[in-house]
Amino acid sequence: MRCSAVPLPSRPVLQMPWCSPRYCTTFTEPIRLHVQAKRFLCLREPSYAQALSSISRVSLQLQGGPMTSEESVRFEATPYAMDAVQLRRWDDAGKVADRLVPPLQYFLSRASSLISVTQPPPN
Repeated sequence: MRCSAVPLPSRPVLQMPWCSPRYCTTFTEPIRLHVQAKRFLCLREPSYAQALSSISRVSLQLQGGPMTSEESVRFEATPYAMDAVQLRRWDDAGKVADRLVPPLQYFLSRASSLISVTQPPPN
């Protein structure tokens, strides 16, 4: 499927209404800031932008392009911003064809351990 054929959501997917009530912010905020981390890295590390795949370059433009200097200062001051940058780096490092990875259940059990016990899941 071509990128232009993918409809853009009417509201940001990154609001993650299914996830935020169930998990602590330490878990959800780096995920929510994942796209901003990409934009930040493209400004701060030109080699990062050059290493993006062609489809990632297209999505970068749809996401607002590299941050401005002013945006990067605000981003750095945002709680969990540097955690989002680290998550982005891990995500990028994981994009290796034919890499053996643990089964999905491994990751689900780790995520389950982070579910907030103080907030019930939404109905």
